[in-house]
Amino acid sequence: FGDLKTLDMLIAALSLVMVGVGIYTRFRLAGFYKNGPMMLNVTYAGGMVINLVYFIGINSILPSYVLESMNTTSYISSMAMSLAMIFANWKYFKNREHLFTK
Repeated sequence: FGDLKTLDMLIAALSLVMVGVGIYTRFRLAGFYKNGPMMLNVTYAGGMVINLVYFIGINSILPSYVLESMNTTSYISSMAMSLAMIFANWKYFKNREHLFTK
């Protein structure tokens, strides 16, 4: 499965980008900058996109008999959790937008 190595390298590169976004987000939230809450949602959305890319990629690379033994609900539940966190953080920071003024 040579394509699987390529997919894994792509996901690793995307994950490294998300590390940078996460560090940037941490400083934006700690400094109470206006874009801090939005960056947190971007971080969650980025994780969701990475899971979606990996899920689609692995389904297109691996044969069906291998996919039957995999637990695909973990990918779906991870994406659902990211979506729930985006919604929860949106509501949470909407009530505290007066704090993020820089």
